[in-house]
Amino acid sequence: MDILLFNQRLLDFYGKFGTSDKPKYRLVYSANEKEKRVIKTPNFSVFAEELPKYPQIKPPKFILEALQNVSSDELVAKESYEPLWVFGKDGDPDGEPIEPSWVAIEYLLYTLYNRSHTPYMTDEDGSLESRRAEADKLYDSLFGNETSTGDALAHKEGIIVPRNFGD
Repeated sequence: MDILLFNQRLLDFYGKFGTSDKPKYRLVYSANEKEKRVIKTPNFSVFAEELPKYPQIKPPKFILEALQNVSSDELVAKESYEPLWVFGKDGDPDGEPIEPSWVAIEYLLYTLYNRSHTPYMTDEDGSLESRRAEADKLYDSLFGNETSTGDALAHKEGIIVPRNFGD
């Protein structure tokens, strides 16, 4: 996998952010990313320090980011790449890392933003059934076994009732 090739494709297909020279999207490896943050000390001194951007992502993973305008007192820059997707098994940022593919990136951007062009999916015979099967396989690898019940429990909105409740 060539991260430079992915980033060049992202620039070619999706362009630059506003009037800046920076691409709208990029693919990065979490362990390599740093950002400048404003540090305020108890004695009221203020300075900028470069810190790891994703220290919470372990083991390190590839991340699809989008450039956005930010208005944060903590960040030095006024534009910042923010994560859209962490490439973890079954969509889990804390899970086992998975290697990104161009088809997965196109699918994610199409799904997140419902772009006007459809993602390019390769297949052997070009039939609709094989394209649908490929899309289903890709969806399962990216989003895993997500259900409304699982989502509610993951976001602490669900209630677990013990098996012996009411006995």
